[in-house]
Amino acid sequence: MKSKTLVVLAVTLAILLSGNAVSWAQLDIANGGESQLTFDPAEDYHPAYSPDGTRMAFIAGRGGSPDVWVMNVDGTGPAQLTSGRFAQDPHWNPDGSRIVFEAQQGGNRDIWVMDADGGNQAQLTNDPAVDNAPEWSPDGSRIIFASRRSGSDDIWVMNADGSGQSQLAGDPTANEASPDFNADGSRIVFKSNISGNNEIWAMNSDGSGQTRLTNTPQAEGHPHFSPNGALIVFWSERSGNRDIWAMGADGADQTQLTTDAAFDGGANWSPDGSRLAFSSTRVGNNNEIWVMALVAGSTAPAQVGGSVDPAIELTLNPTSLQFGNVNPAVGNYQLARTATVRSNRN
Repeated sequence: MKSKTLVVLAVTLAILLSGNAVSWAQLDIANGGESQLTFDPAEDYHPAYSPDGTRMAFIAGRGGSPDVWVMNVDGTGPAQLTSGRFAQDPHWNPDGSRIVFEAQQGGNRDIWVMDADGGNQAQLTNDPAVDNAPEWSPDGSRIIFASRRSGSDDIWVMNADGSGQSQLAGDPTANEASPDFNADGSRIVFKSNISGNNEIWAMNSDGSGQTRLTNTPQAEGHPHFSPNGALIVFWSERSGNRDIWAMGADGADQTQLTTDAAFDGGANWSPDGSRLAFSSTRVGNNNEIWVMALVAGSTAPAQVGGSVDPAIELTLNPTSLQFGNVNPAVGNYQLARTATVRSNRN
């Protein structure tokens, strides 16, 4: 049988590795892959997966003030870790042993850290200005955050123990916030209003090479790199409503992922890149945690396992397509800007 070329209207996910065994999955393009995880009358938001994918940290107002909680990824077993901290933006360190977050203590917002079980809570910054939106470097040695110490929100970085605090980037006429490292720590994505409204920008990890990635009249924010660094998820109001969007790390292929009339935001990736946890006001106009599975035609595959014949290049089809997927321990995947499926098998 001759080789066939199937032309499809989608970004190709080229899976490049060695091996012959392959697991196959039939993916459904129907946008029914969103499920609600929390159902509490209080606000639940800012979800973040643990590195092993079994737990999720989030902010909840269930105790009367916003605090850090954790739960299983299916929504069961919620447990409160902080009390009266007025906390925001929790994130696990790479080995899952600690959680960084921002908190308001003594009338000021600073960066805090604690053990994953809520123990040993410690304040890392202690400046009269607001410090917020902390995130770990990929090796866990540094924490990047936003600070208003210079009069406007700027990007700062410090060692994981709070020492060595220094400004990384900032414009005195603008605000830069919500920073996040890519997988190898070489790039940082953030939001900035230097162009007049909040847009998504990226720069090198030393603050150089600042590049605007989005360009719309509407506000955009909360960007996060995918686990392999190939994609960025963010919220955007360009459709007239706040929804979840994704794009390539260079700003290409900007794609709307949610279309609900409610506000969707604060999305974070699962460790394998197969899901996005986000907050939404879909039920009772109250923020709750939701999860979206990324399927054929979206920006990342569900993990299936196995390895893929290097003779095959596979594309996510906008209708449905069987495809082989890979365990990250076996190989890696990356975006390829083509729109074909090719096979060298006879």
